[in-house]
Amino acid sequence: MSHPNPCEDRDPGERYDFIHAAGFFHLWSWEKQIQAYTKAVLMLKGRPGCILFGRNTSVEKARLLDQGPFASPDGDHTWLHDANIMRRMLKLVEEDTGRKLEVVVDETPLTDEYILGLKVVSELGWTKRLSFTIRTM
Repeated sequence: MSHPNPCEDRDPGERYDFIHAAGFFHLWSWEKQIQAYTKAVLMLKGRPGCILFGRNTSVEKARLLDQGPFASPDGDHTWLHDANIMRRMLKLVEEDTGRKLEVVVDETPLTDEYILGLKVVSELGWTKRLSFTIRTM
């Protein structure tokens, strides 16, 4: 599915060399995440070396959050990632944007006892942090 470029009517000077986006893409459904990443990539300048980077939460096994107290009442459920599934999603973003992208997704365990002790973290199984870098080629 191809998404319209939100920047096509903008002056190229209004596009960015880098965008830091941390801690919110994981809040949306699969489709909305693809739309958000696609829009963000298209906001980058159309030349090699521009970067979209950030971090997300990660779970042991990617899944749709469609049951329990964190399920969306409107049916637009959050998609929780693991590193492999996030890489697959970003491959779809590359196809949607028509841009050649270098994608790096790293996963590290959460070690902060305070964060691990939060109810939402333990109930959702957020045991890792994903960091991502998307570089235009």
